[in-house]
Amino acid sequence: MPCSPSDLLPIEIVQKIFISCLPAENNRTFLPSKNDDYVVQLVISQVSSIWRSIALDTLQLWDNFILSLAVDNDWQQAESALRLASVWLHRAGSLPITLKV
Repeated sequence: MPCSPSDLLPIEIVQKIFISCLPAENNRTFLPSKNDDYVVQLVISQVSSIWRSIALDTLQLWDNFILSLAVDNDWQQAESALRLASVWLHRAGSLPITLKV
């Protein structure tokens, strides 16, 4: 199977590119996303199996997020946000977590 030119880049370069795609606000990702914004980490990890592997191995993509729990009793949205937060915590591995609720 022919590979993409991006697949020929060193993994460290691809990781830096991925990290640079994070939101500007202190690299924090809103869980769940605000205003139908896409979640960079999830988009990157769905491009190809190589990108997914690199994204999952790039702990810095997962160590900083804002957990937004709705105050309007939308329990399904809150449950979804908590599930995503659990995924983020797991994927951050041993890195210190920056979490804002």
